[in-house]
Amino acid sequence: MQQETTRHGLLTLTCGSAGNVIRLIPALVVTEEEITLGAQRFENALTRRQAAAYLRPDP
Repeated sequence: MQQETTRHGLLTLTCGSAGNVIRLIPALVVTEEEITLGAQRFENALTRRQAAAYLRPDP
């Protein structure tokens, strides 16, 4: 997921004991417009990642 968010121009960290937590790393100063754009990009990255998971063949 971290690679996908990077492709969408977002800086994230994967953390948690199972690597199941995504930390967003925004700039220190952001506008509401930038927050909205970042949320849209994150949603697009999630959608793309989810679609890729469905396209994988079953083992």
